[in-house]
Amino acid sequence: MKSNLLMLINMISLLRKSRSFHLSLNLVFCRRPRATSASTTLTRLFSALDQDMNANDAVQKHIVEWKTSDGIISFEAFDGETLRTAALRRGIVSPHNGRARLINCRGLGTCGTCAVEVETMDSVEPRQRNAVERARLKFPPHGEHQSPNLRLACQVQIRGDVGVTKRTGFWGQYSDLAKPSQAETYFGDYEFILDRKSPSES
Repeated sequence: MKSNLLMLINMISLLRKSRSFHLSLNLVFCRRPRATSASTTLTRLFSALDQDMNANDAVQKHIVEWKTSDGIISFEAFDGETLRTAALRRGIVSPHNGRARLINCRGLGTCGTCAVEVETMDSVEPRQRNAVERARLKFPPHGEHQSPNLRLACQVQIRGDVGVTKRTGFWGQYSDLAKPSQAETYFGDYEFILDRKSPSES
């Protein structure tokens, strides 16, 4: 009996680190019959842990290849993350150049400073520019002679391995490849407060 209790304590410790801890406790303890034995309780705990681990394994990830003047920077992104959020969360490269890392709309889609060229539209969603992108990218400095693959990183969700090119200029409006800017989250989680598309990291 003592060994069963120790196993139970260890299992609860593991579950507390999982995203489904509260759900697991509810399933195991709140809904079980009073006569449930310790072995049955342990079986349910193991089952709940297995389900949670399988759910975590099912989270799909994609590779983003970010092209800069210094070469290609690769990082992993969760399925459904926007390009802007994924880049900033990984802390490797910023979708904004220079001072635009601080002076930007935080994902609202109005400043246009996160403009990037997306190589494969089949790897992002939506495949075509949405209303926010169409409204912003038709105005200067993104003029008439822009790439048809120009998108706003804050509006594009990642759905597959994708290549991204960042150009020079405050808005990324010029033709040369930009030097990589270090990702900065000046306002912590508030950097993503307007992002209603990306899945949570936790």
